[in-house]
Amino acid sequence: MNVNMKKSLVRLLIGMILLALQGFIMLSQNNTAPIVTITTPAAKDGFHWSTAILYKINVEDKEDGLSKFGEIEEHEVFLQSKFFWNSDSSALLAYEKKIKAEESVLASIKGNACFNCHGVRKKIAAPSFESIALKYEKTPSALSYLASKIMQGGKGVWGDTQIMPSHPQFTKEEAASIAKWILENGTDKNMDIQRGLQGTITPPKTADLNTKGTCILIATYLDHGIDGKEAKEGKYRVLLTKK
Repeated sequence: MNVNMKKSLVRLLIGMILLALQGFIMLSQNNTAPIVTITTPAAKDGFHWSTAILYKINVEDKEDGLSKFGEIEEHEVFLQSKFFWNSDSSALLAYEKKIKAEESVLASIKGNACFNCHGVRKKIAAPSFESIALKYEKTPSALSYLASKIMQGGKGVWGDTQIMPSHPQFTKEEAASIAKWILENGTDKNMDIQRGLQGTITPPKTADLNTKGTCILIATYLDHGIDGKEAKEGKYRVLLTKK
């Protein structure tokens, strides 16, 4: 075997070892949770009841990319806002406990593209969750009826021809949890959930602009995981006080 052939075999062997190592590294790689930041507003900025709040969110994810380079899908970034009157700390604590309990069902609503068609306060392609909650809040069978609609779909309920697709991926229990979330949160006019890296939040109207209050902002982004597995959510919270 001549010298050149030996060198070629050595290079081939080294290349095979490097490929094997690269494959091992990829298989053993763990997904990194995204870093989500609300860049505007900051807690020190506060808010006024009469002034819309401009918000901006930044997302950095090792696997998915950076929002500043347009590598993060804006419709996968959410901002939840909630206003409280009179700076009631007990109400804030109760609400944080509530949203902790609702994490799983809200993640399901986000992950199954429900917000592509329904806004909480605004109609997008379909009625807002607020409109749905107000329509059925006094209906005794509202929970089971809405759960059935979520799973089976339907059309014409709102006087239009738009078809709501079925969602057979949900169990009855999951569909009922989503319906319950809509009925309980849709009528809360001090809460909203918006999509996007930036936008505005409109404070609720009050007769006395000097009324004390607080506003909690929670930004979230659920990454795509590795090969669609081990997805992780990044979260950032800001508490604003009425100035």
